[in-house]
Amino acid sequence: MEIDGVTGEIHSPELSGLADEARRAKLQAAIGDSCEIRRLLGRGGFAEVYVAYDRRLKREIAVKTIRGDLVVNDMLLERFQREAEAVAKLRHPNVVPIYAVGEADGLAYFTMPLIEGQSLAEVLEHEGRVSVEESCRILREAANALHAAHRMGLVHRDIKPENVMLEGPERSAIVMDFGIAKTEGPDAKGLTGTGMLVGTPQYMSPEQAVGERTLDARSDQYSLAMLGYRMLTGQLPFEADSIQTLIFKTVTSVPPPAYDISPEVPKAVSDVLAKALSKRPEDRYESMAAFAAAIASAEGGGTSKRAPSGGWRAGGPDMATRVKLAIQSMPTWRHPLVWLAVVGMVAGLLVASRLRSATGMTIAANRSEAVFAAKAFLRDRGFPVAGTADPSLDTRKASLEFLNRTIGSDSTERRAAADVPVWRWSVKFGRGTDSAWTVDVGPENRIIGFNHKLVDSAQGAAISHDSARGLAEREIVARGWSLAVVERVRDSTITRKHRVDHQFRWRKRADAVRWRGTDSASVEIRAGVSGAAVTDYSLGLKLPDSYSAATETGTALKVVSGLGVTAVIVLVAFAFGLGTTRQRVDELQWSTAGRLLGVAAVLLVPLVIPSVIDSALGGTGAILSFLIGCVFSAATFAAVLFVAVVGESLASERHPSSVQGLAELARGRSLPPEAITGTIWGYVFGGLVIGASAFIQYAAAKVFHDPTVSGTVRDAFGLPWPSIYALLLFSGGIIASFLVLYSVALFSRWRVTSVLALVLPALIFVAIMMVAMHVGQTVVGGVQMVILAIVIWRHGYIAGVIAFWLPDVLTDGVAFLTSGGSEFVTAGVITLTLALVPLLVAAVAYRRQARTMPAVVLSRS
Repeated sequence: MEIDGVTGEIHSPELSGLADEARRAKLQAAIGDSCEIRRLLGRGGFAEVYVAYDRRLKREIAVKTIRGDLVVNDMLLERFQREAEAVAKLRHPNVVPIYAVGEADGLAYFTMPLIEGQSLAEVLEHEGRVSVEESCRILREAANALHAAHRMGLVHRDIKPENVMLEGPERSAIVMDFGIAKTEGPDAKGLTGTGMLVGTPQYMSPEQAVGERTLDARSDQYSLAMLGYRMLTGQLPFEADSIQTLIFKTVTSVPPPAYDISPEVPKAVSDVLAKALSKRPEDRYESMAAFAAAIASAEGGGTSKRAPSGGWRAGGPDMATRVKLAIQSMPTWRHPLVWLAVVGMVAGLLVASRLRSATGMTIAANRSEAVFAAKAFLRDRGFPVAGTADPSLDTRKASLEFLNRTIGSDSTERRAAADVPVWRWSVKFGRGTDSAWTVDVGPENRIIGFNHKLVDSAQGAAISHDSARGLAEREIVARGWSLAVVERVRDSTITRKHRVDHQFRWRKRADAVRWRGTDSASVEIRAGVSGAAVTDYSLGLKLPDSYSAATETGTALKVVSGLGVTAVIVLVAFAFGLGTTRQRVDELQWSTAGRLLGVAAVLLVPLVIPSVIDSALGGTGAILSFLIGCVFSAATFAAVLFVAVVGESLASERHPSSVQGLAELARGRSLPPEAITGTIWGYVFGGLVIGASAFIQYAAAKVFHDPTVSGTVRDAFGLPWPSIYALLLFSGGIIASFLVLYSVALFSRWRVTSVLALVLPALIFVAIMMVAMHVGQTVVGGVQMVILAIVIWRHGYIAGVIAFWLPDVLTDGVAFLTSGGSEFVTAGVITLTLALVPLLVAAVAYRRQARTMPAVVLSRS
C-alpha cells in the first residue's frame, strides 16, 4: 500500500480479474444462498462494497467486507467489527442501518441497505459547488446524524465528501463509514496510539492533525464545517504541496471567511462556519445539535455581504422545488401558444408541400430507378459497371432562379419536365480512377448527360473534324433531339499528345427566354468526342452573359463582406470568452459540454463512416481531401466546445433557468424535471417555427424567385440512409443552440438591452449566411434564430434544441411520405417516429415524477 504525501489518501493496487472472481466466490460462500453477490460497487482504503440480491425479501442490498488485497490482522478485524458495532447502535434516518453481521472462513462482512444516489464527492466533482439552500440542508442532516452518534459516545473522525451519500432525487444526506470511529470516555478502547494520524488531512481538526487521542464531538464539528466550506465556496481554505505543510496550516492559519471567497454565501452562514472552524475546540459550538440550529437560523435570517449573481450552482433550488416549478410552468391545452403552434404546424406543412416542385420531388424519389438507368446506359455502351454507384441529387440553382424570375413558377415547372432539366441525379462510377464515369438522369429516367473522364495521356484514334461531328450528331439524335430544331453554335478542337478531342455545341432554335434587351437564355446541347468515341454529353440552359456577370459580381461582394464580418465576430467572441474564463469565480462545466458535444459527434458517425469508405475506394486524392476536412472539423469542434463551455457558464450566471437540469441530463441519468417541461415547450415553439418558415419561404418564392426544392429535403434525399438525417439535425441542434446560448449570454453580459441581446444572434446569422444561402433561406434562418434565442432564455436550453430540430425533421418526414418512392416512404415513417421520441420519453418521465409529488402540485397540470 502507498500513502499520498499530499492528500494522505491510501492507494493500493487493484485486484486482478482472477483474484477478484476468487474473492467474490469466497464472499458468496460466506454469505450463503440467501443472497446473490452481483457486482462490485466500490473499493475504499481498507474495505470494499458489493451489490447483492436478497432472495428472501426480493431487494438489492450492500455487503461490506475487508479488501481482498490487504493482509488481514487483528487491528483491521477489530476496526471492521468496531464499525459494525458503531452503526448498529445508531437509529437515525441519516445513518445507514446494519441488517446483519457475519464471519466465515476468515472473512468478516456486514449487510446494509443499498443507497441509490451519489457521494457528495461525486456531486462536487461534477457541479463544483452546491447551492446555499442545499448545502445548509446537508449540513443540518449530517449534523443531526453525528449528534445521534455523539450521544452514543461515538466520534466519527473521518468526515469528508466521500463519506456523505446523497440519496434519491431529494439528495438526503446519509453519513457513511464509521470505520475509524472512536468511543469516548475513560474506558474507551482505541485502535491508535498517541501521535498516530488517522483520517483525511484536508478535513481534520487541528487537534486531530497533531495526533491527540482525546478527540471529542467538536472534532467532527470542525470537519463538517470544513465540508460545508467546500460545498459553498467550491474550494478548501488551505492548499499545500505536502501533508506536513497542510497540517501546519490547519493548526496555525485562520480560514478566510466563506463570503470573501464566494459572494453568494450569506454572511450569517459564513459566520457559523467560522465559529465551527475555530482552532480551539472550546470556541466552537457545544454540540452538533447547536451547530445544526445555528445553520438553520443563519440560513433563514442571514443576509449576504454582496448581492448574489444568481448562478444556479451557488443558489439553485432543491430537487423538490425544481419538480414543483417545472410542473407548474408546463403549458396546458388552454394556453394560446399551444393552439397557435398546432395551427401553425398543420398550415406550415401544407404550405411547404405546395411549395415543393412536383417534378423535382418525382426525380428525387427515383434514386434507385436513376441508378438502374445509369447502369443500363453504361452496359449498352459496352462499359460494364464495376464498384459502387455514388448518386447525388443535383439542382441547377442558377437556371431555376432565372426561369422563376423570367417566366414564373408554373412555366418553369412545365419546362423542367420537358427540355430544361434543372433537377437530376448525377450517378458516379469509379471516382478517382482513370476510367471514371458520371451519368445524369432526369425526368422519366431519361439520360440527360454523361461524362467519361479521360486523362490527357490516354490513347485515342485521330479522326477528322467532320467524322467527329457526325458521331456527335448521331449521339444527340439518340438522346431524342432532331437536327431540324437545333442550330450549331460553336466547334472546337484540342490536339493532345496521344489523341485529338473535339467539342460541339448546339442551341435550340425556339423557346428562348428573354432577359433584358436582346439578351436571352436558350437550351444548349454539348457533345464531346475523344479519339473515336463520344465521351461527353450535357443538356442545360445557357444563361445570358449579362445575367451571369451580375450574379458573379454580387457573389464576390457578399463573400468578401461575409468573410470580414465572420472574422471580426469570431475574434471578438473568442477574445471576450477567453477573458471571461479567467474572470470566472465558479468552475467552467467542461464535463457537461464534453458529454453533450460527444452526443452530437456520435450522431454524426453514421454520416462519417460512408464518407470514409467512399474516400478509401476513391483514391489517394480523395483520402487526402478527407483528412484535410477532418483537421478542419476537429478545429471547428474544438471551437464549438469552447463556445459551449463559456456559454453554459455565462448563462448560469446571467440567467440560471436557461441551463437548469443540463448537468444531470449530460450525465445520462433520468430526465430532470426541467427537461420534461423544456421538451414540451420545444414542441410548441417548433410548431410555430414550421408555420413561420413555410410562409416566409412562400413569400420568398413569389418575390425573390428562390428555388422550391432545396435545403434539408434535398440533402436528406441524397443520403445513403435518409432517416439518419433526423439524428444529424439533432446533433446540429445541440451545436446551434449552444452557439445561440453563448451569444445571448455574451451580449447580456455586455449589458445591452434584453431585446437586442435576443435579436443580435439572428442578425449575425443573416450577415454571415447571405454569402451562402438564398434570401428565403437566410430570412427563415434569422427568424428561427430569434425564436431559438427567446426559447432558450425563457424556457431553457433543452427546449431550444427541440425547437431547432423539430421543424426540419417533420418537414422531411412528410416529404418522404409524399414522394412516392418506396425506399423514402419507409424513411418517412422512421423520421416521423423519431420526431415523437422526445415527447414520449418526456411523457414517461413526467408520469414517474408525478408519482412523487403531492396532488396539490399536480392540480394545475
